[in-house]
Amino acid sequence: MDVLNEFGKALSYAGKTISSAVDSMIKTNRRKAMISRIRVVIRNERENTERTYAALGKYYFEHLRDPENGNTEQLCRAVEESEARLKRAFDKLDELREEFAKADEEDVCAGCEKNSCQDCEYYANEDVPADPAEVSEEAAEEAAEEAAAEAPEAEKVPTETEENKDEVQKDSEEPKA
Repeated sequence: MDVLNEFGKALSYAGKTISSAVDSMIKTNRRKAMISRIRVVIRNERENTERTYAALGKYYFEHLRDPENGNTEQLCRAVEESEARLKRAFDKLDELREEFAKADEEDVCAGCEKNSCQDCEYYANEDVPADPAEVSEEAAEEAAEEAAAEAPEAEKVPTETEENKDEVQKDSEEPKA
């Protein structure tokens, strides 16, 4: 009887230990879930703030621009230069699309009824890519390189948000337990 009593105590102790471990895991998971939800809220609010700052900056640029303010005027010029580079890139993209469309129309040999230009005798001595997308990727890469070469590095003007970004990030991170 004494053995059964001891065995019962051991089982009871094991049950309490397992129950305690499960409760501890549940508490830890709840805490992690709460921290995770708060981090999502923080990330969403940062994104909302960034969008709001961008909208405010756009409004300032379009309506309240002050040519006498050196800091803001430098930023406004950087925006104008960036917009000009974007316009040139889009123009080049349109030009390439038109060029490829014309090339596709002109690239058909008379009377050829082959499934592919690789099989056509007209192209027998030329290096024709099997995939027409290869041509457009190469041309797109060339256009991107040209645009990158034209685009000078914009001068970086420190702003309050950039200076405080690391501090804000450190404050928002929870220490790991």
